Amino acid sequence: MKTLTKTSLLLLVSLLGACATPADDTSDGDIGEHAAPLVAAKPGGGGGLVGPVGPVGPIVIDPKTTYTARISTDDLNGALRLLLGGSRIVIDTTSRSPTIPSEPFYHCSYPNQAIREQMQAECYEMAGSARARCLQAMNEEFPNVKECGWVTGPKHSYIDFGPLAEQYGAKDHTFDISPIVRDSTGPGSITVDINYVRTTVSHQTLDAAWTAEGGLPAASVTLKLESNSPTLPCRHSSSVLGCPDVELSNMKVSTKLTGIGPTADRKHLAFDYVVASFTFDRNLNNIPDWLVTAFVDIDKIIRNNVQKQVKDGLERSESRAALNKALTGLAEQSAKKNHPTWRGFKSFASTRFDQGSLVFEYEPL
Repeated sequence: MKTLTKTSLLLLVSLLGACATPADDTSDGDIGEHAAPLVAAKPGGGGGLVGPVGPVGPIVIDPKTTYTARISTDDLNGALRLLLGGSRIVIDTTSRSPTIPSEPFYHCSYPNQAIREQMQAECYEMAGSARARCLQAMNEEFPNVKECGWVTGPKHSYIDFGPLAEQYGAKDHTFDISPIVRDSTGPGSITVDINYVRTTVSHQTLDAAWTAEGGLPAASVTLKLESNSPTLPCRHSSSVLGCPDVELSNMKVSTKLTGIGPTADRKHLAFDYVVASFTFDRNLNNIPDWLVTAFVDIDKIIRNNVQKQVKDGLERSESRAALNKALTGLAEQSAKKNHPTWRGFKSFASTRFDQGSLVFEYEPL
């Protein structure tokens, strides 16, 4: 993973600003004219650059040096499409999808196990001293050795971040999803696969908007997905009974980055936690009554698996840091419109959701 230099980071922040289209009402005016000191609103969990850091307490801000700026939904869309462009989400149990390597894991194997099992079976067919000589020869030629080490494995299900997100520090997230096996009414069981459900982040697949969650600002992001056909291939363990395949349509992964507010040191914007959902339409008209209950259960399993993996992938410390950098970069581009010269943020005072935009108050350096 690449480490950004200061120059590279400034360039990336500039790219984020270039993708945002300024609106006429991006600023709420000049320096505030409050008669008394402004007490900043207390944001939510106050997620830090690498993870939640707990609530941020109220502070007193000098109203003579406090500014207000606004980030529009168009700004958010442009920034996330740029940051996450080319990132992929893949869920597959059929082994048809392209693979990426997993993170290294410690694995032990017994390289002689198969041949030892075969020879041992042959030895036990012998009697007396012949069996003993056979087993001794097996142990000499193929000892029961154990080999361990750090390895990676090809994965068919993953979140594969694009180039810019990786430059920001995001790391790929791989996971295992197995075919779903359920008992059926009558003899046998059914096995349902997930046939290469996928999306690649682009202007056509990603839509984002500011919203409120629990009274605090949140970024809502929706991704459209597609799959090979049929989406859910089904097979029955019985050679007599069949199992119809199921197509899913209108598949979407929706996420919310909730509790967007200042970090504990008030130098950055950050989100608190991720809420994820996986929705789809499916037609069970061709499913016999005795299978409907099983497929309702399968729906729940698929939803829970996808939602959990998306949530885990975005809440990893590296993903959180990349997204928080993007949020702070957006705020900087909006704040610059208030100042002929810009030297950075001294502190963030508060955030709020207002008429489709994220509004924040801050003190510049």
